[in-house]
Amino acid sequence: MAMVKKNFSEMPHWHTLNHFDEALSISYTDSQKFEDLLKNTEKEGYLLLRCLRVYIEFDLYTALELHTMHMIAAGWESLSTFNTLMQKYAQKTDNTKKNWNFPKNHMHMHVFDNIEAKGITRNFDTKPNEKMHGPLKEKYQKHTNFKNVAQQILDVDHLEVVLELICCRISDYDVYLSNMEINTRSSEGNDDVDVEQEDFFHVRLGCRVKQPLALGAVEQRSMIDKAFMQFQAKLNKLLNRYFETTGKPLPGGKHIQFQVENEPTFTLLQPSPLYGPENAPLVSLEDVIFGPNGTDSNDIDLPEDAE
Repeated sequence: MAMVKKNFSEMPHWHTLNHFDEALSISYTDSQKFEDLLKNTEKEGYLLLRCLRVYIEFDLYTALELHTMHMIAAGWESLSTFNTLMQKYAQKTDNTKKNWNFPKNHMHMHVFDNIEAKGITRNFDTKPNEKMHGPLKEKYQKHTNFKNVAQQILDVDHLEVVLELICCRISDYDVYLSNMEINTRSSEGNDDVDVEQEDFFHVRLGCRVKQPLALGAVEQRSMIDKAFMQFQAKLNKLLNRYFETTGKPLPGGKHIQFQVENEPTFTLLQPSPLYGPENAPLVSLEDVIFGPNGTDSNDIDLPEDAE
């Protein structure tokens, strides 16, 4: 840098040509000054600038996250231009004995073939892992014996994930207990308890309809919605299948048979934050009874007494 500054300063003054004593530490807004800077630059330096410009253009094509055949063709063209200029620069600077035949320089020749075969470069380059160098170095230095380190680092990663999972479950359980305490106070008549309550798992259960409706009324209100066709029969089948699957005794020891004029009410139990086999969501059971999303109501088998 000092040599470049010195060369600019020692450049003889010339008519209509700007002279630069400080060429590298000043930002110019006049395009004429940039043009004069190029005139003051040696031919090899100007050729290097051209190489850098074309390389930046080539690099932009390789970093695109959406490619078309037109873009890939333009990328090949920029690569060809870059290789031509680099050959000229290598010939001009042959006295430096610089060897330009190294793997990273040759790798450019295959980049667009790899894009066509594997997709965008983000899928197979090492840039996304750059930020992992620090944590990997720390694990290597503090948690390995410097032999066969890959498996040891993976073990440390596994422990970190387990610890994070445990901490998340503890935090969720604390929120659950806090909400339970608030609900208990509210049920005891202490409605003036001014405590901010968090939604458990960001889920709220409720219904816009405050007054109970008969099952027949539910079907009438939603006649255009296929999901509510024969709602009373589907609900009977769902509840009976639930008790059968979970092994719990049926209410009164009899199968549930709601009629269209019934107004059933249900008590929602507080969900447990630690899911297990007994309290896991019965999504598959609903699919068995109601059918998967998009199933026509006519394709669902109903109990014999409901047909």
